Amino acid sequence: MAEVLERWSMGVRLSADQIQIAVGDAPQTAAQRKARTAQAGGVGTMVLPVHGVLTNRAHAKAASTVMTSSEELAAQIRSAGRDPDVGRIVLDVDSPGGSAFGVQEVGDAIWQVRQEKPVIAVVNATAASGGYWIASQASEVVLTPSGMVGSIGAYMAHVDRSAKYEKEGQKITYVYAGKHKVEGNDTAPMSEETLAYVQAMADQCYDDFVSAVARGRGVAISVASGPSFGEGRMVMAQQALKVGMVDRLGTLAQVLAEGVQTPSGKPPRVQSLGAAQARARLLALG
Repeated sequence: MAEVLERWSMGVRLSADQIQIAVGDAPQTAAQRKARTAQAGGVGTMVLPVHGVLTNRAHAKAASTVMTSSEELAAQIRSAGRDPDVGRIVLDVDSPGGSAFGVQEVGDAIWQVRQEKPVIAVVNATAASGGYWIASQASEVVLTPSGMVGSIGAYMAHVDRSAKYEKEGQKITYVYAGKHKVEGNDTAPMSEETLAYVQAMADQCYDDFVSAVARGRGVAISVASGPSFGEGRMVMAQQALKVGMVDRLGTLAQVLAEGVQTPSGKPPRVQSLGAAQARARLLALG
């Protein structure tokens, strides 16, 4: 997203054809979605997408950016948990992570729902950073054989543009109240005091992340923060399985084919929701 904004600031715009190449095919039509949905009697599987960059709110999405709203996802998970027609929830995860805001709430919603019914996270094919935080809270984590998980960590970035402003002949004066109101601005390097403050924020976010992974995966905090879990690096499928970051290797199609057990013995129905469908169902369920 930062790269897109920087491109825009230089006056560079993608053509419609370039955007289409970047994002792939257009969203599926209702008929196409219906064709992918196996309908039958009994308790069903709710498939929720966790795709692209995670942001707390993404009600208005850029045409060239795939995003998932943490706020909406948590609400969808809670609603599916209350729905008696939903026997299990499958999270179709393919995310590089994103904003830390809202991710903890999604993880807690998954943790609560998994106490009542299975929540299976299918990493298809990347769960990095916040994407793995979310996936790790599921009852079971399934990773596609070519995929990878990890990037357990937190970071913040500060850009010092003072040299750029000086070259351009700009001098910025802040008029403010509150000792720390303008600390960390881009007109000067970070002070040691500000750096220590921001580092403490990153450390707290990291501690929360590691604690959540330890809870979700049933391991010690020292394991979740240790080298076997990557220490901020990504881990490929076979190694992720070996160290316990995932439960098994498999594809989304295989997981959906397994279905859920129903009292009647009939095959379950599968509902695959796009973002718009999920919002509509959420409103219907209240």
